[in-house]
Amino acid sequence: MVVGAGRPVDGAGEVVGLWTPEKLAEAISQLDGNQAGVELRTVQLWFQDNDKGISSDNILWLAKIFGCGDPDATTEWRKALFSANALLISNRRKQSKQQSEDSQPVAKGGARAADPISRGLALRSEAMFHGRSSLNLPIAIWASLALLWLLTYVFGVHSVTYSPVEGVEKQVGFSWSPAWVIGEPIFLPILLILVTELLSFWKEGGRSLIHPSISRQSHLASWALKVQSFSASFRAILFICVALIFAVQWAGVYLRPLLSDAADISMVDWITVGLVRPDALSVAEAVLMSLLGFLYSGMLYWFYFVGFLLIYAVASDFVDLCQDTTRDDKDMLHNQVRDVGAQIISTAFKGTLAGIMIAVTLKLNAAYLISDSETIVGWLLNDLLFVLGRREESWGWINDAPSPFLTSFLLAFVTAFVFFVCLLQVFRAMSPSFLTPQLRRRARLVVMRMCGVVVLLTISFLLIGQFKGFSILLFVGVAVAFTSFFWRVRLNDLN
Repeated sequence: MVVGAGRPVDGAGEVVGLWTPEKLAEAISQLDGNQAGVELRTVQLWFQDNDKGISSDNILWLAKIFGCGDPDATTEWRKALFSANALLISNRRKQSKQQSEDSQPVAKGGARAADPISRGLALRSEAMFHGRSSLNLPIAIWASLALLWLLTYVFGVHSVTYSPVEGVEKQVGFSWSPAWVIGEPIFLPILLILVTELLSFWKEGGRSLIHPSISRQSHLASWALKVQSFSASFRAILFICVALIFAVQWAGVYLRPLLSDAADISMVDWITVGLVRPDALSVAEAVLMSLLGFLYSGMLYWFYFVGFLLIYAVASDFVDLCQDTTRDDKDMLHNQVRDVGAQIISTAFKGTLAGIMIAVTLKLNAAYLISDSETIVGWLLNDLLFVLGRREESWGWINDAPSPFLTSFLLAFVTAFVFFVCLLQVFRAMSPSFLTPQLRRRARLVVMRMCGVVVLLTISFLLIGQFKGFSILLFVGVAVAFTSFFWRVRLNDLN
């Protein structure tokens, strides 16, 4: 810090006098908007070796004085003063705590927990997302997909057609599926990277910004207890992915029709094409491909649901810490809490966009497979041109019985639900303790903007294939979601 910052200078650029308690108290009292001023005794304590710190309001006045009217300089001074003040409080509390208390696990915000922490399914799952590299899980996805892609080339179903009606050669190859080549290898890794970075931020620094007086070991123990509290949810996700998505769905949708040689199926894809074109794919090859495909899908859905569960766990932990802070903490940690809250909200928002985009690719793929269009690109283009009056004939359904699209609907529903719950929790935890009335009004605009984007993308997802011209709404929703992904959520300065 420059002790003469904010003081006038002479012709040589030298500071004319340094700050004294009297001069500083007078300068603070003369600032616009400071009706109450500040007592001289209060300022005198700042110049002494004391451990009481400075209130948040007085830090703002000091930042304005030291910033000399420059907004950027004022902001930097404010950050520096808050950080220094938080460090002072941290050192003060560390000196007052015994070493034995620091070494024990803590539960909510700082309460000691006597229960031992065992590494069960919940903590092992969390450990997979928290590592030195955020690309560990995406690499596992890409490597598995590369193997599956290679097999489709070997068996010749990467690009294969069949004729559902006379005069139509429908492309159902693996390489033409938006779910397999866009949703899972692009949007899912984006989601996993976001979750991994959020966990690293939360465990390595985010938690300590809210409770700087607690040791790092205690923070990690407290977070482990929070993760363990979701053990039932982790087990439920594992059961759903293994028993339902893999075993039941694979056996019901693919294995039974393939073994019974049921040629009358409503939806033909790159696996069941063997039922209508045995020359392209044998039953044995189809069974093997479907088995590997659903093993891969079960793994991906496990990553997906665990990722959103961890986002919710971080938001819940944030709420617990905010509720556990004392009044003195709240006065000193406004900026830090808002920064951490913004990081959680930003991850939940971007992860939700990526999640709903995965659901969009799933529904697009399923809807195209039961349409009478020959390619998925042609289907979307035909829908657009028909509405614009550039094409006379529109598309239709092969059997006039659209699929209910249950899987993609559940995916989108769970994603949107977690987002809105996390958003509500985080803002309710910060308001009104950590948000001034002005910031609270501006924060509502941020909330409404994010909710609007999520609602628009969800509606465009729900209406895929429901009316002629759905592609226009879909293009708009995807474009808005793409641009919104690069928004920066800021709760300290919402100009």
